[in-house]
Amino acid sequence: MQSQEDNANIYTTWQANTGCLYRAINGSMGRDLLNGYIYKTLDEVREKAEEWMLDNNNHRHHEALNNKPPVDLLLEINNEILLLNGLNSGQA
Repeated sequence: MQSQEDNANIYTTWQANTGCLYRAINGSMGRDLLNGYIYKTLDEVREKAEEWMLDNNNHRHHEALNNKPPVDLLLEINNEILLLNGLNSGQA
């Protein structure tokens, strides 16, 4: 069973890595979205940004995430949290 200190260390590591992920997303968004099209309206920008975000988060594999899309990693983390909460409360 993990202690509160272990959980705090995991969270701190996650926070440190989050900044790197934001920078990586901004770089790929610029290359894939902003530099790839000439937009005529703000609605076109919004539509392409939403398409890019859905593809990036749900389908595109990221090397930094062990070649998984972010949604898969989020599901794994949520499952681990649920398991830890069950163990910490004595329900498992």
